[in-house]
Amino acid sequence: MTDGNQVTLQAYEDGWERYIAGTPAVPLGCHGPWLPEAMARRPYGSTILEIGSGPGHDAARMEALGARVERTDATAGFVTHLQAQGHPARQLNILTDEPGGPYGMIYAFAVFQHFEEYQVNLALKRCEDALMPGGVLAVSFRRGGSTPEWHERKGLAPRMFWYWEPGLLWHTVERTGLRMAALHQDTAVSQDADQTVKTWLLVTAVKPSGSACPPPATTRFPASPAADSPTRCGPASCR
Repeated sequence: MTDGNQVTLQAYEDGWERYIAGTPAVPLGCHGPWLPEAMARRPYGSTILEIGSGPGHDAARMEALGARVERTDATAGFVTHLQAQGHPARQLNILTDEPGGPYGMIYAFAVFQHFEEYQVNLALKRCEDALMPGGVLAVSFRRGGSTPEWHERKGLAPRMFWYWEPGLLWHTVERTGLRMAALHQDTAVSQDADQTVKTWLLVTAVKPSGSACPPPATTRFPASPAADSPTRCGPASCR
């Protein structure tokens, strides 16, 4: 059976230069408040491990906010690009490699969307193991049905995309031992020529630091750009 993630990784390896050329440094709209909010939850001064650094735009933004960031990517071409920019970077495939640590935060945007469900479980557990107590996992998923899709965008060969619904995602994250701190939904128009509208599920989860009960998690599911205030709820009401 073909491993869709391996096929996707090869598409990035073959087309990493085209991907960089087609990816502006301007962050997606859904990125805005989520990233600094997640960073503020991590243990003070702790290092952030970025999984899937790609062109390096998000790492630069986190550093601009005062963080120390360890850049990694499963694609050798992206690692070479980052090193050529003067950044220490290493090759890391979260599905096959131990990430090291412990880290105060692990961040992955537009990475887990290329994992099948069993691979998501494996990756989440590896992240949980690599976090220090009180550490934060900030990771994005795409919202949609359970059927994977293949897309050719940014001049790359077809890549696999998996989609999630909030209720299942909530329980999947918490099965690893992490505790959901926030689950936000946002939409953004892609930077591709076809201007695809993407719906993102933005997870902030925390590794418990002891017996203390964490505060209730928040969700943000805006009905419109104006209605963007978080509401408290559990997983059932987020389905």
